[in-house]
Amino acid sequence: MKKLLLIVIFYSITSQAQSTNSSKTYQITDTTYTLISIANKQKLLISIIGNYRNNELTYYDYRVEVFNHIDKLLQTFSSYYIYDVYSDKDDFRLQDINFDNKDDLCVKTFEDQFNASYEFWQYDTTTYSFSYDSLLSDVIAINPYFDEGTKTITTGAGFPDWTYWEKTYIYNNSKLKLITEDYQEKLRPSPDNEYQFIYKRVKKVRQGNEMVIEKEVTGIIEEIGMGWDDR
Repeated sequence: MKKLLLIVIFYSITSQAQSTNSSKTYQITDTTYTLISIANKQKLLISIIGNYRNNELTYYDYRVEVFNHIDKLLQTFSSYYIYDVYSDKDDFRLQDINFDNKDDLCVKTFEDQFNASYEFWQYDTTTYSFSYDSLLSDVIAINPYFDEGTKTITTGAGFPDWTYWEKTYIYNNSKLKLITEDYQEKLRPSPDNEYQFIYKRVKKVRQGNEMVIEKEVTGIIEEIGMGWDDR
């Protein structure tokens, strides 16, 4: 639910920005970054070809050129992402997202002081090219962590009101299976102190075809911590 809310807010802002053209100002840039993939025997030239402001958001257009080990151009693709500060090379990184020992491309699409979201371009070992991965870009976009040892992917988000959510998936044959879920939500003000709130923390694990509750604690933040450690 927390992830859904964050995504709804994010895409609501994005849609509003895209639908309003009156405040759009475009600036051409020529910034280019180079990523070298030893695993793929490839070089990626990533160019920021332009950016514009729209409804207080900054959109960056980028183009990716993929070359093989003898500098032959194999593929060109482009997209855009939203960012509130100046774009830099750290927005693009090579990462094995599907555990096939090849490099895929991760693009940071948005970041604030609490969370960051990404989109993913998966490398195809038969065509030697990259294609947009809509599944991972939708399901595990926020703060993803890839564990090559367990072949699991963890995604989650935290918020300043002590609420958060975290989910871990097994990735296999281009499919995600949820195996653990941990979240904390704010329920209501504390009856004993108007400056405190009652929270509920829940951990779920997969048993067969169902996600079942393994732990659940309700109380103020201090009680949540003590109750969770005792279980």
